Amino acid sequence: MRPFLCAPFVRWFSCTARAPRNRPNPIRMSALSDSSLGLKPEPFVSLPREPAGAGVAAVMVTWNRRSVLDGSIRAVCEAAARAPLPVHLIVVDNASADATGEHLSERWRPDAQLANETARPESPKFVMLEPAADRRPSGARDDGLASFTLVRNSENLGGCGGYLTGMLAARRIFTGPAPKDAERMLWLIDDDATVTPDCLAKMLQTMRSDAKIGAVGSRMADPANPGSTLEGPVYFSHKSGLLTPTPDHTPDDDPDRPKPTSGVAEADLCAASCLLVREAAAADAGLWDHRYFINGDDAEWCLRIKSKGWKVVCDLDAVHLHEPWSAKVSPVREYYRRRNLFWLWQRHLPRDRYRALARERLLKYAGLCVRQAARRKRYESVLTERAARDAMRSRGGRLTVPAPERLELEEALRRLPRGASVLLVVPGPRARKMAERWLAEAPKELVERTIALTSTAIDHPCKLPMPGSRAGVLRLHATLLRRRVRAVVVFDGRCETPILIGRETWRADEQGTTAIEPGGALVVLGSLARAIPLALRALFGRTSPPPPPKVPGW
Repeated sequence: MRPFLCAPFVRWFSCTARAPRNRPNPIRMSALSDSSLGLKPEPFVSLPREPAGAGVAAVMVTWNRRSVLDGSIRAVCEAAARAPLPVHLIVVDNASADATGEHLSERWRPDAQLANETARPESPKFVMLEPAADRRPSGARDDGLASFTLVRNSENLGGCGGYLTGMLAARRIFTGPAPKDAERMLWLIDDDATVTPDCLAKMLQTMRSDAKIGAVGSRMADPANPGSTLEGPVYFSHKSGLLTPTPDHTPDDDPDRPKPTSGVAEADLCAASCLLVREAAAADAGLWDHRYFINGDDAEWCLRIKSKGWKVVCDLDAVHLHEPWSAKVSPVREYYRRRNLFWLWQRHLPRDRYRALARERLLKYAGLCVRQAARRKRYESVLTERAARDAMRSRGGRLTVPAPERLELEEALRRLPRGASVLLVVPGPRARKMAERWLAEAPKELVERTIALTSTAIDHPCKLPMPGSRAGVLRLHATLLRRRVRAVVVFDGRCETPILIGRETWRADEQGTTAIEPGGALVVLGSLARAIPLALRALFGRTSPPPPPKVPGW
């Protein structure tokens, strides 16, 4: 799954100035805001609409991915050209810093552009921007799309906030109630996903096969191996509270076990990297919980759709290419996964089961917080405790904890006091390659001051074996005290041996930069100060967040 959107309100797209139809809008900008008076809102004057029939509103969210975005949009256009319904594409730019919005405006010539001037994705305030002078006449697009709308958020609202903003814009593409038997769909696509040409047509065919199907996912395949299955149907275990790839919730980690690549499989949820949802199902379940930012938002939505009596299925013959989720794992993504999991449980588990799992998880995070600090992972330790605390407070949105300072290697070396030593932690082959590259770039005088703590063969004049016992760890610390170790360099994110010596941790990456974190015994004491209240809350305190917010309606 995508490694894991609020008060109800009336429909709010209303124009402050309405231009006569079939004539250019004389107003440069028209404000579009929530109608708080309960009045029937006016439809968009410039946004392309399907007032009486069927269609697909496709929503794609992007942030600083200009280099791959055009390819993803071209794939959507090709799929739209083969689909039996008109496709209206809405691309939401999450305040990208790489001029994505300007590029989209110039390259794709949107039929409409909206600016969202608020950071609240559940109640956006849109401004209709003046269309480009060379915009195509309505219905004259030659790229396979019925229309193209660009939404520009003023802040990065995450995948969750971006999709929610896009869906709230999409609901005004179709005006008025749907006629009987009209097919109106929402299609969510990742900006780094490439849908195959027949993907949408096959998902629509599956949707038409059963009127009770509310959501259809597609099979995710590795771009390097399109015949593979990275992800298909996903299932929610009410016992463990976790997501699993098999209906019986058994592990599926056997690489030789064949995975199905054809047919339609019922599921509890499917990834929103390519997800088709029936308008009626979205109307029944509501839209996304705005708190999530990223991770688990699509899972919670699918479970909510299913709880309303709709079926969720995965069409394994409909394929989209997407890099593995494992390639995106990071401490920040783990923060969102851990935080959002509590909210998913709160909505979809019985109260007693939620409380049992929440206590178990809070105790687990308390212990993990201390272990991470002892293994030179202070930032991860802080985020583990913060995830639990934010979940209990129902604090959603973007993480506000700043990342560690990141420096080039040479700059980090210049900060090293004269006579101090550096310990290199090399626990495996991947770390060995990174360490050898690091040593090749370091000045000779620094290499002479380094010590390599390694479990693998490495060409280094001063090597220490990785300790395998508590006594070995104590002997290691005695050695490091004599060597005046100032900094501990961690490669590949791994430091399985507790090391309390050294005032700094240098976390080296494959790009040649180094994240600088404080280290030593004080960091471990700080983690204890964070972990103890967490454990006490799990044992004696309240383990439930405030009631979940109501989600925006369709």
